[in-house]
Amino acid sequence: HRRGTLDAAESVFSTARDWADRQGALSWSLRIAASAARLRQDMGRSEAAHSELAAVLDRFTEGKDSGDHVAARAMLGHLFDFSRKQSRQ
Repeated sequence: HRRGTLDAAESVFSTARDWADRQGALSWSLRIAASAARLRQDMGRSEAAHSELAAVLDRFTEGKDSGDHVAARAMLGHLFDFSRKQSRQ
């Protein structure tokens, strides 16, 4: 049951990101990607979380000092470290 709930949440995040991207709302896309990254990490999918978040961060050309961007970069570093630890086990 929990897995189905997590999969449903992941689907909602994906749909929301699609809408944000269509509207050119990069900051919203970043917030959604960060939330989805936390969910994916909880699901044991840190590499997928890292990939999506990195892709959104790479699209920024300005606003890199915003709170959301700073927090997402910190999360990205955490996901990278977590993925490396998991791959060593």
